[in-house]
Order: sequence, then structure tokens, then C-alpha cells
Amino acid sequence: MSLKWLPVAWIGLGFTTLVFVVFGMVEQGDPTRMIEARFGDVPLFAFAVYTIGLLVALLVLRYLLSRRQLGWRNVGVTGRLSSKSVLYAFIGWLVAFFLYYIVETSITRVGIKMFWNEGDFFGLDTPWRVVGICLATLVIAPIAEEILYRGYVLQALLAKFSTTLAALLSALIFASIHIGIGPGMVVYLFLGGLIPAYLYIRFRSIYPCVLMHFLNNIVAYVVIPLVVGKV
Repeated sequence: MSLKWLPVAWIGLGFTTLVFVVFGMVEQGDPTRMIEARFGDVPLFAFAVYTIGLLVALLVLRYLLSRRQLGWRNVGVTGRLSSKSVLYAFIGWLVAFFLYYIVETSITRVGIKMFWNEGDFFGLDTPWRVVGICLATLVIAPIAEEILYRGYVLQALLAKFSTTLAALLSALIFASIHIGIGPGMVVYLFLGGLIPAYLYIRFRSIYPCVLMHFLNNIVAYVVIPLVVGKV
């Protein structure tokens, strides 16, 4: 697979940025005012737009693969979830879970915020948020992002660079597309992105990565909101 396809990794972020820029130009200022007036929920709108961008990225990747007579199997949609890979995915999730609190503590001590807008990304206080955020974060994102960033990006980098450098670069690219969430999250997702990179290198399949991603998101977007009462 060619590294010339690398721009596909930023389609989701680019599409989201473009939509917000257009809304900002129409509003001639803060795009969130127009989004709130028309849709009523800026975080949910952002999730929806990014998810659409992810799906577009998958379609573009599928087209590029087909031009070389390749398929989903060539980007890690292969193999199976063995008991060993499930165990590794669970351990990876545990490491990522504790890593978050280490990063959060370190980042906040030097005055850097984890999120641009604290709390916006965890509310499940309306039916639309429950359906939309769960669909985006528990179904689409774990599959689409692992295909893109481990199945394609990491695998393409492994063909050109050493294993360590490829893992670092793939984690950096993965972190960069989440810049809209917050600066601290970029740091966390760079470090945390090394874990699914290891899982992919270890098992040559995105399935353990998807499982870890799902576990991470269900805790972040469902369990924590339930515990802290943001429902």
C-alpha cells in the first residue's frame, strides 16, 4: 500500500473543520451560534459530522484499494479474535485506562487543558445524544478508525520504516486527528495509540484493536457519564 494515500487519514478532521469554517463564514463569527440555533447540540453535531467524514474516508480507502485489486483483508480485516488476542486487548485497555489519569494529572499541573470545552463530550442527557454518541463511538469509530490508522496507516508505514518509528508515526497521526477534542487528549491519544499499534503488529489483525477501542469508548462515553450522573 502506498504512503501517497496518507491524506485519507485526515479526511474526517478535514471534513469537520470545513463544515465549521463554512458555518462560521455564514455566521460571520462563532459557528457554534448557528449550530445551536439550527441543531441545538454542538457536541452531537460535531460527532455526527466527524462520523460522516470517517465514513467518507473509508469509501475513499476502499476505492484506492480496489484500484490495486486489494480488499479489506489487506488492511487488517482478517484473522479472528482468539482468547490470547482478547486478553491482550483487555490488558491494553487497562493500561490505556490508567494512562489517561497519569496524562491528565501531568497535563493539568502545567496548566494545559485536557478538553477545549470541559464536559461537552461526555453528556448522555438527551435521547439523541444516547443514540448518536453511542452509534458513533461504540460502533463506527472503533471499526473505521482501526481500519484507517492501524490497518492502513500503520501497515503502510511498516513497509517503509522500522517497527518502532512506524508505531510512533501512526500514533502521532492518530492523535492529530483528535485535535478538536483538546490539547491534553492529543498527548493521551499519542501515547495510548501505541497500544493498538502494538496489538496490530502482534496479531496482524484489527480485531484486537477494535475490541480495545470499543472497551475504551464504552467506559469514556457510557460508563463514566452514568457514574458521574451526566445522563
